[in-house]
Amino acid sequence: MAALRRWRRPVPDGTPGSERHDQHDVYAPQCPCREVLDLLADKWSAPAIGAMGDGPQRFGALLRRLEGVSPMVLTSTLRRLEEKGFVDRTVYPAAPPHVEHELTALGHSVAEPLAQLRNWVENHLDEIQDSPPAFRAGWRPGGAVPPNPSGRSTPRGRGRRRRRSSRSPRAR
Repeated sequence: MAALRRWRRPVPDGTPGSERHDQHDVYAPQCPCREVLDLLADKWSAPAIGAMGDGPQRFGALLRRLEGVSPMVLTSTLRRLEEKGFVDRTVYPAAPPHVEHELTALGHSVAEPLAQLRNWVENHLDEIQDSPPAFRAGWRPGGAVPPNPSGRSTPRGRGRRRRRSSRSPRAR
C-alpha cells in the first residue's frame, strides 16, 4: 500500500476519499495513466474518436462507419469514452429518442495525435506487411523457434495432463 501513496495525494478541499494523481509515469504499475492509455489503445476507441472528429454522430452512423464493430461493443466503447470525458452524449426528446455522440474539448485534443498515428499506419502498412519472411515464420533471436504457436512450452503454463478415457471411473 505504501507504493500507492506515492502516486496519489489528497485533494486540497480535504474531501474524504477524493484523491488526485500528482505524478505521471505510464510505466509505473500503479499509475492511473495506464487505464487511460488502455482505453485509447483499445481496438475501437481510436476509430470511434476519429469518426466523431467531423462533428456529432448518431449511433447508427457510427455503427455503419466503423465496419465490423457490434452494437454491444460500440455501446460499451462509447460509454467508457464518456466516463473519461472524451465524449458527450446528448439525448433529444423525440419519438424514437434522437441520441448524438460528440467529442468534448478533451476528445478533440486526443483526436489529433490519434489521427497522426492512423495516418502513419496507413502510410507504412506496405512496409509492415513486407517484413522479412523469416521473422513472420517464427524466427526468434538465437534461432529458437517456439514449440507451439502460443509460444508456451506447455498448455496454459501448466504441466501436461493426460486425457481421461470415457471408460474411466472418474469420468462417469
